[in-house]
Order: sequence, then structure tokens, then C-alpha cells
Amino acid sequence: MEGRVVQVHLSCDHLVDVPIESDLYGRFGYIDPADLGLSEALVQELRDYQRRWEETPEVPSDDEDDVDSDAEGEQQAEALGPTDDWTKALLERLRTELGPGYVVRAT
Repeated sequence: MEGRVVQVHLSCDHLVDVPIESDLYGRFGYIDPADLGLSEALVQELRDYQRRWEETPEVPSDDEDDVDSDAEGEQQAEALGPTDDWTKALLERLRTELGPGYVVRAT
């Protein structure tokens, strides 16, 4: 990893256990949080965050024909978006645990 900045995204989606995506291995995708060396306490909080996202009711679409799961995910993300206090706290914990060499953001 030396000399390279690793991207880490807090990114909920359907059928995800821990909502962490990264380009740690050269291509972007969901990864095992152990690969990043995250504490078990943070991993559990990330799982709780994912569970809350899954339990958030989907906002009905204005377009009755809209069955796009990406649109549903965007609507759910509004409830846990980048300005949500829990999201901001998780991003800060990720930054602290990962340290320099990582760029952390919510998607």
C-alpha cells in the first residue's frame, strides 16, 4: 500500500453484511473488514448501521413504474446519509482506526 491512497466507502446495499467498500486490492468492491484491521466493536456498529438501513422503510416512488433497486437504495440512504449524526460518527471512527493513507467517505 505504500505510496498509494486507499479509498474506503461506507456504503449500504441489499444483501451486505458489513457496508464497507474499498479498492484495497486494486479493484473496488465490498471487502472483509478484517482486511482493514478494524476493531470488532467498530465492525459490530457497522453491522448495526447496515441493519438499520435495511429496516428503514423505502420511500414510495413518484413513478409507479419505477422498480429500480438503485433508486430504492438512494431513498433509503437519505435516512442515513452523509449528514446524519450516526453516519458522521462512523466515518470519523473509520478515519481514526484506519489512519493516514486512507480516504473515507459515505456513498
